[in-house]
Amino acid sequence: MPSIDTMNTQNVWKNVLEEAEQALSRASFHTWFRKTELASLSDGIATIHVPNEFSKEWMETKYRHLLLKLLRNAAEDIRDVVFVIHSGESKQKTSHRTASLPDTHTIPLPLTTPRINRETNLNPRYTLESFVVGPSNELVHAAATAVTKQLATLYNPFFVWGGVGLGKTHLLHAIGNAIAKEKNLKVRYITSEKFTSDFVSALRTRTVETFRERYRSYDVLLIDDVQFMGGKEKSQEELFHTFNELYSQERQIVFASDRPPRSIPELEERLRSRFEGGMIADIQPPDFETRLAIIHNKAKERGCSLDEETARSIAENVHRNIRELEGALNRVLAEAKDSAIRLSSRQVRRMLANNNNDSQHKVTFKDIVHCVSRYYDLEEKALFDKTRRQEVVRPRQVAMYLAREVLKLSFPSIGVKFSGRDHTTVMHACTRIQEEINSSGPITEELQTLHNTLREYEEGGEDV
Repeated sequence: MPSIDTMNTQNVWKNVLEEAEQALSRASFHTWFRKTELASLSDGIATIHVPNEFSKEWMETKYRHLLLKLLRNAAEDIRDVVFVIHSGESKQKTSHRTASLPDTHTIPLPLTTPRINRETNLNPRYTLESFVVGPSNELVHAAATAVTKQLATLYNPFFVWGGVGLGKTHLLHAIGNAIAKEKNLKVRYITSEKFTSDFVSALRTRTVETFRERYRSYDVLLIDDVQFMGGKEKSQEELFHTFNELYSQERQIVFASDRPPRSIPELEERLRSRFEGGMIADIQPPDFETRLAIIHNKAKERGCSLDEETARSIAENVHRNIRELEGALNRVLAEAKDSAIRLSSRQVRRMLANNNNDSQHKVTFKDIVHCVSRYYDLEEKALFDKTRRQEVVRPRQVAMYLAREVLKLSFPSIGVKFSGRDHTTVMHACTRIQEEINSSGPITEELQTLHNTLREYEEGGEDV
């Protein structure tokens, strides 16, 4: 992997834009990415020029995670993205050795922020000690701690799953950092996309044996976002054999995903059974007290002191995940920095409410149909067909239940949407799903994954 100090920023940005165009709708890509530019790559920071304040806020809210992922595919050193307003009228080619100064609305990272460890690919900032523990994540934190103490003997593999922005990546880095600090072992953190791209590159350059030797030499291998392995048959096969080799040598393997193994579509059964062979733990959205603690922690990391009233206002208005919580904190700190007076809790609430109204996509009936059909590997039209096949009936009942629970639609209106079915059919479907929930059946886990996916729809709209 080339160093960002020697890479041509124009080539990097060209590749990123090509991948983004494939991932997004044509309208979204042209609206938000057409007038952007990668200004510099310096000290692990990618500085991206955007045309105006609105574009800057939208890119930070909607596309920061996507861009960070695409940039890291090009250079593992990259640890953060900064968006800077820059008029295209006097656009100049910026040397990749010269970092652009952020505008006044950007909250800079502390100067002491450590760089990514090139050998392990771990961010030293993420530790078990800095992971805020609450009822929603205390089990997974305890299990992660146990993994670091009893490598490859207690929980192997260790599989962490949960919705977007809840701390899975933090936890994987924390496990790796704890092991690297206490033991002289070869540790490596990667994403599933990185594993796949390395494998494809090895096939193209006929260096598969070198690839295998490298990945099977690690004492601890941590793989993030394994849900993206679904459908990639050759990569799954290679991961299967890598897993077997590491496991037989009593090496620790840790995975993270946005859904449990059984819910990853197009995942080979033999690989699924390997994922399920150890400890599986999930992370839920944080409760109020945990959110409050996270806010104070994040503010402290930035060298800022936050009064309790402001912190509580943020915690009360942001519920879904930690990433959104951090974004809200950044907005409040930026506003406070530019304001001559101290922000009141009412101003904080109004600011966050306005931001949510401007940027948040509301889940629609179409979103639910798309989400359910993709989850159960069905064509969308199958949910509306007049069929009693069980592989269709149950997903249809789930879709009806979500339409009732999430959208608060009436039984008759749901029936109309599903090809004019009678409202009693919808009532029966919702009752069946609720009964299975009450009996702690597998539907509980399935619905949790579906709810997590729908939250992503809220954050990213049609582009998720």
